[in-house]
Amino acid sequence: MSFDEILEELPKLTREEKKQLRELLDSELSWTEEEEQVIEEGIGSREEGPSISWEELDRQIRGKHGLR
Repeated sequence: MSFDEILEELPKLTREEKKQLRELLDSELSWTEEEEQVIEEGIGSREEGPSISWEELDRQIRGKHGLR
């Protein structure tokens, strides 16, 4: 099924089905433990004083975890 076909079907879902889908997507899009640790390390380093820019931190996190 294509993405467009899925979008066409969404209005047909019941309220409960939409809730289940939202929960599934939330769990799929949430940070892993490892990602959260990297984020916490980055935040901690900013609190101690900026050693790298936010842009560099973002680049490192995305690169390490294959994010876009």
